[in-house]
Amino acid sequence: MEKILILDFGSQYTQLIARRVRELNVYCEIHPFNKIPAIDASVRGVILSGSPFSVRDAQAPTPDLSAIKGKLPLLGVCYGAQFLASAFGGEVQPAPSREYGRAVLTVGDAGDPLMRGLPATTQVWMSHGDTITSVPANYKIVASTEDVRVAAFRIEGEQTWGIQFHPEVYHSTDGTQLLKNFVVDICGCGQSWTSEGFVEATVRELREKLGDDKVVLGLSGGVDSALTLAIAADALGPDRVRAVMMPTEYTADISLEDAEKLARTLGVRYDVIAISSVFNQYMTMLNPYFEGRPWDVTEENLQARIRGMILMALSNKTGALVLTTGNKSESAVGYSTLYGDLAGGFALIRDVLKTRVYRLCAWRNRQEPVIPERILTRAPSAELREGQKDEDSLPPYAVLDRIIESYVEKRMAPGDIARLDGMNPETVKRIITMIHRSEYKRRQSPTGPRISPVGFGRDWRYNF
Repeated sequence: MEKILILDFGSQYTQLIARRVRELNVYCEIHPFNKIPAIDASVRGVILSGSPFSVRDAQAPTPDLSAIKGKLPLLGVCYGAQFLASAFGGEVQPAPSREYGRAVLTVGDAGDPLMRGLPATTQVWMSHGDTITSVPANYKIVASTEDVRVAAFRIEGEQTWGIQFHPEVYHSTDGTQLLKNFVVDICGCGQSWTSEGFVEATVRELREKLGDDKVVLGLSGGVDSALTLAIAADALGPDRVRAVMMPTEYTADISLEDAEKLARTLGVRYDVIAISSVFNQYMTMLNPYFEGRPWDVTEENLQARIRGMILMALSNKTGALVLTTGNKSESAVGYSTLYGDLAGGFALIRDVLKTRVYRLCAWRNRQEPVIPERILTRAPSAELREGQKDEDSLPPYAVLDRIIESYVEKRMAPGDIARLDGMNPETVKRIITMIHRSEYKRRQSPTGPRISPVGFGRDWRYNF
């Protein structure tokens, strides 16, 4: 599978570069600058990220580019560009004032492959304290700003470029075109990769990591557990996967029917362990202490924790790894239960937004129709009380995911999100508050593969 490598020097924008590349339907991987993987035929080009360091620092990152520069297309962004200049005979000095914010880029060579299709002047986003003051003789300046003479350069005789601005942020109005020029036209990537292709890669990775291990998961009759079960069965084989339905009086008959149909179609072991009697015993014990207070999230969480306890017991007894089934939308706003549906060892879809879960289910069914259509068309519900629907607590997932994507993945300011078409400012404010308040849950949730450029955890944390 063809790919672009991004060598990370610690920039806050590295994940956003990856997102922009993947939005072009090109697969990319991020690697630390000092842990460059083997360069094989699948690598079509390399991008060097920015960095909080200055190239003049004694401890500045210094990559070994001997297997890359002059042999593969190479694009240095900000620090990456300054390294390409200073390490090969140019000069980098402190800028008279820190360059941070919008600037107008003037294209000096419209025929340059990286600049092709850009207007004569275009807005870009600057973020650096140093600037390139001179370049070696074989470096050609192809774009400038009023304050930055060497805003972009090309090394003649090589497919190597450097830019002292950030094309990946949305303030750079033609940044996507520039990245497309590099990734598609210069590197020759075919734009055939999709997030569905990443699922296929995840299947292979899961198979390799788990070896002969078995897994167990809770099957609800909903879309999240359906996708998780399908991926697990594809990766490990049905004989190593166990699905457990744990109904209560709030579980709809169609949930039971669809869960069983899915499990039988996939050929996995399927057990039904009703938890109503256990839940009622807890309620009988606790009711005197609830002192007549009305039903609320307490009773809902109790059901989730009973299910988590059962799955962990089966895991302890059989040695099977518990797969959790929560998605990124739920993780973002805390629509999950600690020690309940968050209890487990691996979260397959923790970085998949709910709207994408539906798309991936549809894609899986195009390969072979295994997920019952009703799972994909009914209103989502946790079924923890009579008549419950997710939209009782959350905005429609199309709205919720757009807010999450804008705030977490694109790092847009709340005010800018509120001004997007169709957005309600109060809804945006409420969801961002929920994202912040749910950080404590995310820090206690299991790990899992990343499908988006910015996943919760290492990529994005809220410091509470």
